[in-house]
Amino acid sequence: MIDRKEMTGWIRHLANALVLMVAAVAIPAAAQVNDVSSASVRSQNKQEIVVLTAEDGKKISAILMYPVTGINPHSPAIMFHHGGFGGHPARQIGAPRFAAERLSAKGYTTLSILSRQSSGHMNSIFEESQKDIKAAVDFLAKRGMDDIILAGHSLGSIRIAGYLAYQKDPRIKAAIHLAPTADMPDTLRISQGEKRYNANVAKARKAIFEGRGRLDVSVDLDRTKGLTPDPFIDFTYTLQMAEAFLSWWGPDAKTRNTDRFPAINLPMLLLSGTNDDYVPAGRMEKLKAVAGNPDKVDYIWYEDGDHFFSGLQDQVASDIAEWLGKHGLNVRPPITTRLVDTKLANDRLYPGILYTPHSGIDPNKPVFLLQHGYTGTIMTSSNNWLAQKLAQAGYAALAPMTRSSGLTGIVSAKMSNMVEDLGAWTDYLDANGHDKIITIGHSLGGIWTALYASQSQDERIKAMVFLAPTRSLPGNAQQNLGLHKYRALSRRAKKLVQRGAGKTIITDKYYQSPPAVEGSRSMYFQQAASWLDYWGPQSKAVLTKRLAEIHRPMLSIAGSKDLYVDQAYMSEVKEVAAGPMDLIWYGGADGANHSFTGHEDIVVNDVIGWVKETFPAN
Repeated sequence: MIDRKEMTGWIRHLANALVLMVAAVAIPAAAQVNDVSSASVRSQNKQEIVVLTAEDGKKISAILMYPVTGINPHSPAIMFHHGGFGGHPARQIGAPRFAAERLSAKGYTTLSILSRQSSGHMNSIFEESQKDIKAAVDFLAKRGMDDIILAGHSLGSIRIAGYLAYQKDPRIKAAIHLAPTADMPDTLRISQGEKRYNANVAKARKAIFEGRGRLDVSVDLDRTKGLTPDPFIDFTYTLQMAEAFLSWWGPDAKTRNTDRFPAINLPMLLLSGTNDDYVPAGRMEKLKAVAGNPDKVDYIWYEDGDHFFSGLQDQVASDIAEWLGKHGLNVRPPITTRLVDTKLANDRLYPGILYTPHSGIDPNKPVFLLQHGYTGTIMTSSNNWLAQKLAQAGYAALAPMTRSSGLTGIVSAKMSNMVEDLGAWTDYLDANGHDKIITIGHSLGGIWTALYASQSQDERIKAMVFLAPTRSLPGNAQQNLGLHKYRALSRRAKKLVQRGAGKTIITDKYYQSPPAVEGSRSMYFQQAASWLDYWGPQSKAVLTKRLAEIHRPMLSIAGSKDLYVDQAYMSEVKEVAAGPMDLIWYGGADGANHSFTGHEDIVVNDVIGWVKETFPAN
């Protein structure tokens, strides 16, 4: 039996020898020359060393870079993963250093991780790389960035492809593969020959079966009944324990980009040099062909470029930035967010969030007054992304809190309260120099803004936008409950109000009516007086009636995945509107849902385009 101390020293000796061997072979002489041009870019960005915590508790160090003006959370962020076993984000030859520096100088926030597999590849399986990537994505998301791009250099390409294929993380908007490595199991099989490869696989499987497949430093090796971990040694490639070896090089390993790309439908950019021994001619064309959506995949071959893009660093960074811009992931203007307050009719101050371009408000442009939907608040729902993107486009936007905001608000407030509250916020904008207002009401917010416009006929409201406009609330309640149950609930609420018990909470479960999915359940939960005001037979929450009373330019937007709005209702909305009404429908298999998830940029672009057509001077 091998002594534990002796074995640990033996493994460390082999590992150090391997690292030196890999470093000497993998880094061409040209790549070892200092990249002088990067010194100038370093003066245009700031750099921090941060420590991330993966879901299994593993600490992952990373280099955070951002413009000297600071992190812009409303611009996209790029997470870089280094290549190889032994790769490191601080080395100038790798994209996690040269591309991250240049792109952060251009305005992006970049995060280049030092994965656990940089020096821990001996016993780290492929799947653990996904935990490191997720920790990085979570870190950026917590900083407020929800448009994240994954970039992997060399073996980092396979790691990010695994994350893209298996995690389906909606925060990831695109991917960049620099010198994407060939499929690892097939490469080893060809290099070693079928006989030797199969023998190595069999040896590794046997070690795992016998409980000797992985080194666990938490185990006292002297107390494992004579079973010491069985290191798999092959100097042609690497030194790894059996379990790690199979996860990277075995027949069932998930380290084939040709297997992962078909499950990826995001935009992807592939970059490689024609003198890269690790990316053979035709490799990127093949990856594009097998991708889940080949039309979203682009590639660039750099003539005489090597594996590390020596001498091409500036060009590579510029090409990445240009490609990102074509996919709407360009650096966005910074914005200013400020809390404001105004007094509502109940004599209490209520907050709002005013989003403006960092350069200031253009007095010639209209300001947007946003209204969230049912149980929404000013920091969630559509308010946040709408306001941010409008401010980035040069417009001011106000997300106001009202007495109907949040669950507690909707439980007790009445429709008449919204008329008063929106009037108070309109007065606030007017008092601050904004008398050209465009309302955007999302879902129930559309009924609220329509009720205010129809009852007040406020001339300061120049136009109205309805996102996923809600159907008649009393009609919807009758359809959901059935006529008999609806009348009974209405009578009960009315009696409570007449007895002075209008604050009594009434609840009732129901099945949602089409186009909601059959069998979908929901529940009313409001004070009796509020329920009558919203859902009762005399409710004014009927959008089609309110639109017939409004003589303003209007725009309605919805999509095919919306469970509350269909095209027939959209046509009805247009037909009854007293003012000119335009419709935009995001249809098909990729149509928008009620929250416009994944369509946020399209929505804002369409709204701004419509405003410019409706008011050419703005």
